[in-house]
Amino acid sequence: MILPGFPSIFAGRAPVTAAWVWSSYRTADATTYTWASQSLGSAQTNRRLLAVMQWEPTHPSVSTVTALSIDGTAGTEVISHDDQYATEGRSSIWIVDGDQNATTGDVIVTVSTQAWKRMSLNIYSVYGNDFPQVLDTAVDFTATSSTQLYSTINTSPSGPCIAGVSCGSSSNSVSLATGFTRDRIDTLESSNSTFAVFSLANAGITGMTTSNANGQKCMTAVSFF
Repeated sequence: MILPGFPSIFAGRAPVTAAWVWSSYRTADATTYTWASQSLGSAQTNRRLLAVMQWEPTHPSVSTVTALSIDGTAGTEVISHDDQYATEGRSSIWIVDGDQNATTGDVIVTVSTQAWKRMSLNIYSVYGNDFPQVLDTAVDFTATSSTQLYSTINTSPSGPCIAGVSCGSSSNSVSLATGFTRDRIDTLESSNSTFAVFSLANAGITGMTTSNANGQKCMTAVSFF
């Protein structure tokens, strides 16, 4: 709620949109990989590229994304989270502000400490008449494998929210709160390693949960205005 006398941070800003443009995954052990000449969406001067990376390191160890570049421009990590129940689920969201005239480019991901054994990567293009700004980030805060993932995030009525969910359920049983679109889902190991990404346009929703997702691991989310 905006109190009387305090202007809204959204006042005068044009709507921001997010378009899912590309996805891929790897099931071979690696610490770095280049996805060559991938789609980056429509070229616009007000475009920000967002990458959602979800992976499992070779067990048992911890692993973090240490570098992401798109079309030769280094990205910045916005939010990351690991499985609070074990050490087998990771999720990290990065933003790249680079060559906004490019429609394709190489995507390079590097992790440290331990190679991944399964990696899922999704790219969004985020657009706005004003340059899209990050409003809030959130992570799942459950601590067991049997509790549904849950998170609360501030959202704008004229801006999108993007989330990544990692769990061990089948490909058809992962969803978020009403209004979210499941843009991509991949099950990479016999219904045991499932990575999905979701988006919500013109959000106005502050709570998110998964549904019917067994063996839940972690979730990250970011909203824009």
